[in-house]
Amino acid sequence: MKFLARTCYTGPMSPTLIPFNLTGSQQQPIRGYLHLPPQEERAAVVLLAHGFKGWSGYGFLPRMAEALAQAGLAVLRFSFSHCGITGDGSTFDRPDLFERDTFADQIADTLALITALRDGKLPAADRLDAAQLGMVGHSRGGVTAILTSGQTDALKAIVTLAAPQRTLHDPHVRDQIRAMGRLPVVSSRTGQQLYMGRSILDDIEAAGDRYDLHQLLARYRGAYLAIHCEGDDTVGVEAARNLATWHTAGPTELLILPGGGHTFDFRHGQSGTTELLEAVTARVAAFGLKYLT
Repeated sequence: MKFLARTCYTGPMSPTLIPFNLTGSQQQPIRGYLHLPPQEERAAVVLLAHGFKGWSGYGFLPRMAEALAQAGLAVLRFSFSHCGITGDGSTFDRPDLFERDTFADQIADTLALITALRDGKLPAADRLDAAQLGMVGHSRGGVTAILTSGQTDALKAIVTLAAPQRTLHDPHVRDQIRAMGRLPVVSSRTGQQLYMGRSILDDIEAAGDRYDLHQLLARYRGAYLAIHCEGDDTVGVEAARNLATWHTAGPTELLILPGGGHTFDFRHGQSGTTELLEAVTARVAAFGLKYLT
C-alpha cells in the first residue's frame, strides 16, 4: 500500500497527515488518517473514534486530531467499517452497511487497528509506540472504547466524550426495533433517511453482561477520563458522572463543562473553533501525555 503524506499546518513544526486503509469487520475497509507529530522521536498513539451517524471527518474530530498531534501524540482518526460513508465523502453512500452496523463490528474494527499497530502495518510504523496506546471516543465511540477494553489489554488510557452509560441510551429504541424490524433515523448533517437494523439489537442481546459498561469499567485498570457538557440534550450529563463512578480499578478523572452541547458547540463544517472545544482538547492532550508518555 502506498501512503501519501501531507502536512496539516504550515510552518516548520507541523504534524503530518497520512491516509491509511485496513481490512475491518466482515472484510469491509477501515479508512482513516494518521496525524503524526512533528517531533522525530516515537510517539504514543491515540485512536480517535466517531459516534453514531458520524465518520472520521465529522465535526470537531479533524481539528482535535491535529491539536493532539501538535501536542506530541500520534492520532489514528478513522471511520468504522460499517459507518455507511466510504472514502473522503460526507454522504452516506452505503446506508446498507449503516443498517447492519453492530458493536461487535466496531470492536472488531478497533482490534484490527490495534493488531496493525502492533504488527507495524500502519504508515510511519517506526514512529509509533504501540505499547503506549489510548482511545478517545465521542458519544457511541466512547461506548465502543469501553467495550473494547474488555477484549484487549492494549488500551492504557480511555477518554469518553459525551458518551452514554449504556449501549442503547434510549430505552424506547429496543422496543421500536422489535416492533418495526428497523428504526428510521435521520442524519442532521446530510438530511438522509437511515435505519438502525435488528442486527444491533441481536448483538446486544447475545452479548449480555459482556456489554455491561458498569462491569467493564470496574475491571479496567487503565486511566479513564469522562468529559461531558451540562447542556448536552442528546446524552444527559449524569451518564458521565456514572461512568466515572464505575471506574474503580485505575486513575479516574471527570470534566463537566458548564452549558455547551453534545459536540461542544462545534457545528459540522464550521471554520475556527469554540471555547469549549479548546478546553476539551487541552484536557484530552494533558491526560494523554500524563498517562501515555
